[in-house]
Amino acid sequence: MRRRRLPIIAISLVLALAPAAAVGEETGLADIVAGKAGIITLLHDKAAHALVTVAQDESFARYFRAETEAERLAAKRRIEEISLAMERRFRVGEMCLIGADGAEITRIVGSRVALDLDIDESDSIFFAPTFELRSRPVSISPIYASADSDTWVIAYSTPIRLDGETRAILHYEHSLQGYMQAIVRDHVESPRFILVFDAIGRVIYDSRRPMMLTAVTMNSEQIAAYVRPFELDGLTLADTESSLVPGVRLNVREGLTAQGRYRAASIVVEGWTVLALEPA
Repeated sequence: MRRRRLPIIAISLVLALAPAAAVGEETGLADIVAGKAGIITLLHDKAAHALVTVAQDESFARYFRAETEAERLAAKRRIEEISLAMERRFRVGEMCLIGADGAEITRIVGSRVALDLDIDESDSIFFAPTFELRSRPVSISPIYASADSDTWVIAYSTPIRLDGETRAILHYEHSLQGYMQAIVRDHVESPRFILVFDAIGRVIYDSRRPMMLTAVTMNSEQIAAYVRPFELDGLTLADTESSLVPGVRLNVREGLTAQGRYRAASIVVEGWTVLALEPA
């Protein structure tokens, strides 16, 4: 899979302040975010490559070309074996094959073959984008709270194509825990800090706060405690962006508030923004 080149956007912000291990002051902010973004990109690429590799197994074609119920059942069992092996190797939370009508054909969750298959997954966050794929082999979803694993996850999905037609999608979920454990390595030293947030401003990681990696049940209070809205010194993401004005150089922005002035650098990786800040 080709490695994407990530644009680094340097910005200067005005926000008030507020860690942990060993990226010293000699390391620039752009280097910090590039390092974190590289970790995220590597995890995404490994997960996507593994899924696409599994999707090439001939059992998928055999399932859809089966002429008898016995042939179809044999192919289904092979798909379930592949999915179980994938789960063990890559710590997959849940993996399923979903037909074009939205009905689950197979599902693996908790190291077992699920029997209570969903009859309609067409409204799932990953369903339509995967069926619409043209130029990329994998769709990477926004984060969401999984009803199967009761935790926050990110989903990878790839189309199963046969004779030029998308017959199904192969989909699996990864807990955010692995991503956070990777990002947390090489913490920056205070007063610098790092935020990772998604496209709608939900903070996935904040170096100033302890990580909450335990599973959550599906109620709003626990979900909110795990993934918080973007906020810096009382400003929302929209407030922060509106306070920034174009700088004199391309991709450079400055902003001022009454609180003070901060320098920052950011990179966007698959809809996640990695933002590093320090007092100017």
